Amino acid sequence: MAFPQFTSAFFVRILVSFLWFPVIVLAVNMFLGVLVGGFAGADKQGFNAGYYAGAEASINFFVEYGRLVYLLEIIAWFLLCLFGVLPGTKLKGQGTETCSS
Repeated sequence: MAFPQFTSAFFVRILVSFLWFPVIVLAVNMFLGVLVGGFAGADKQGFNAGYYAGAEASINFFVEYGRLVYLLEIIAWFLLCLFGVLPGTKLKGQGTETCSS
């Protein structure tokens, strides 16, 4: 009867890992947008000029490098899920062993 329990836990891990994907994509895109926009708008005089320069630079960055960013997000998501770094994706009992003598 251990087989259905294993498959259930396995599919739950897969489901949780897919739920983490949009979170990672949004977080990385927001971080990169703020970073690129902040650097582009830093040398402008006035808040509005900096805001619009940053927004334009952020859009241009994602138009040019959006596919590469998305590919790197997929690779990072896969590796984080594979090694169980994200909550809910770790194998049960992995890394919880204690050594007592």
